[in-house]
Amino acid sequence: LVLSTVLIGCNWFFYIWSVTTDRILHASLGYFINPLVSVLLGMLFLRETLRPNQKISVAVAAVGVSLMAWRLGHLPWISLVLAFTFGFYGLLRKTVDATPEQGLALETWILSPIALFYLHSLPHGGAWGDDVPEEMEARLRAIGETLPDAYEERAWVGVRWRVRMQTFAQL
Repeated sequence: LVLSTVLIGCNWFFYIWSVTTDRILHASLGYFINPLVSVLLGMLFLRETLRPNQKISVAVAAVGVSLMAWRLGHLPWISLVLAFTFGFYGLLRKTVDATPEQGLALETWILSPIALFYLHSLPHGGAWGDDVPEEMEARLRAIGETLPDAYEERAWVGVRWRVRMQTFAQL
């Protein structure tokens, strides 16, 4: 579970970083690539197989995502980091012997102090601006916006834990 915590922490960090640095297209593309990564990981590590119709849908999705990536004009490394960290996170959470609630509790326990330390260490006048009340509001808003994501993640992990990776990737 510690490795899955590192993966989801990296995923959230790069997602937040990409959005705050106006790389929203890269972040979005990463989550379009992710189902393809999940299918690949399910095939490689869990010996899952695709039915003929699933092969067609994965091929069409791969072509579409490849075209979107090609139109960027450069390697979308942020997208790949997001797709692979979340894909391997899902694989680890599927194979670890812990309930979704236990996993979320441990991940939250490990990541919360790190996130609070980071928020506390942000310099005045940096990305948050010189206004301390505005800075604190932005920090609290960031924490508040991640809480629903954590509960949504718990639901997705619960689903991922019960179904095949390829089925989950199509959700």
